[in-house]
Parts: sequence; structure tokens; C-alpha cells
Amino acid sequence: MKEGKKEPTLKDYNTLFKSLYPQLCVFAYKYLDDLEASKDIVQEVFIKVWEDKTAFQDEDHTAGYFYKAVRNKCLNHLKSKRPALKVMGIIYTNLAYDTGPSFYQERNLTTSLNYFLSHFLIIGV
Repeated sequence: MKEGKKEPTLKDYNTLFKSLYPQLCVFAYKYLDDLEASKDIVQEVFIKVWEDKTAFQDEDHTAGYFYKAVRNKCLNHLKSKRPALKVMGIIYTNLAYDTGPSFYQERNLTTSLNYFLSHFLIIGV
């Protein structure tokens, strides 16, 4: 937790959970196409935030943090479960048509795919 921010209470987390959980599950489902796995991943992110006593500057930072954390957990899940090309296709589809917060819509699709290719695919195999 950063200095100057009060530690969130259980009530704060409960409010946050109620407001973000449904939309984060839908967001995760776009990546995973598996409702139960989507719910599990979103719940894991909330648990991690609770355990780390993470404090946020404001509501925009909070939502952005959760969306990014859920996205990363989904990609890690896909990476461990599916062939790399299938993952790349899902990323391409979601980045092109994502209806989440504007920071996802503004992301350059080519840059994202190049990053994925350079970091997750083993060339020459």
C-alpha cells in the first residue's frame, strides 16, 4: 500500500466486488469462453487484492487495475491450456472488438500482436 492512502475496509471491498464482479466475469469470458474458469479467475484477482491490502487512487484506477489483472490472468490461463496460435487468435479478436474501458480500445493492435509473438512464441520450432 502506498503512503498517504488509508487501508480499504471489508465494506469497501464488498462494494467494489458487487460493482465490478459481473462485468469482469463477462470480460474474462470473452477470453476464455468458459464461464466457470472466468468466475474463478475474477475471484482470484479479488482475493489477491484483498490479501495484499491494495489501495487505489480513485475509481478509474481501480477499474483499470482489475481489468488489467483479469486480462493477464486469462492470458496466462490460455497460455497454459491452449496452443499458442489459438491464444493469438483470441487476443486478436478481443483487442479488435473489446468493449471494455477505453484504454483497451486505444491499444494498438499491431503492437500487441508483435509483443505476443516476440514474448510467447518460440520461433523455429
